[in-house]
Amino acid sequence: MKSKKTKLYFWEKWALKPEDERDDKISFYEVDDDSTIREVIRDLEYRIIGKKLLFSDVHPDIPIVKEWIDSIRENYPERSDKDVKALLDTFRGFLYPRSKEKYRLIVGILLLNDVMLIVHCKKDPSLAELEDKIYSVKVILHPKNVLRAAIIRNEDGKTTFSAFEHSRKWSKGHADFWGIEPEDVSWEALGNISLTVELNRFPYPIQFMRVRLSNPFLHQPFPFDIRITPVI
Repeated sequence: MKSKKTKLYFWEKWALKPEDERDDKISFYEVDDDSTIREVIRDLEYRIIGKKLLFSDVHPDIPIVKEWIDSIRENYPERSDKDVKALLDTFRGFLYPRSKEKYRLIVGILLLNDVMLIVHCKKDPSLAELEDKIYSVKVILHPKNVLRAAIIRNEDGKTTFSAFEHSRKWSKGHADFWGIEPEDVSWEALGNISLTVELNRFPYPIQFMRVRLSNPFLHQPFPFDIRITPVI
């Protein structure tokens, strides 16, 4: 016997507020919970920066943000469109101008029964024409399209918070929104990286993939040139 699927909700708005208020609309998708969407979420969680935190230890710059989030999650499967709008408008207000390319970037909220994502993504305008909503949401939330995301999840009776950044380091606007100090995130939080070493006596660079840095490595002088690149 197949288990009953839960509903999946996704709201989105343009990251750059349109000059014409009539264009500043929320697009809404409602689809049956699909395993492919959960796979996309797991893919983002594999790439989080730093460690998971208890959501109770996260203190957004604007305190009412947590009230909106709690309301949206607690009211599920009922929709809380008013709180969603307030949350998205506030979130995009913290993004820097270069993060708001017109009609190319969106902010959105993905809501399932046990997890909520607040995202800032690239979006191809052609996706608006697709009737396959699961495919649309899956493409929007693919790690190559997500610039940053906060993941709020129910786990073992607790609510956890984790964050994804495509650059593998906190952007100032995103960190400010959640009340997090970016300098508190250490190099070790980068996770898997590509390490390129260039030796003076060897004509070709040597590249090591999916390396994890350790404290002793990070705090010693290097007799060679290195380049560190996060693996996305």
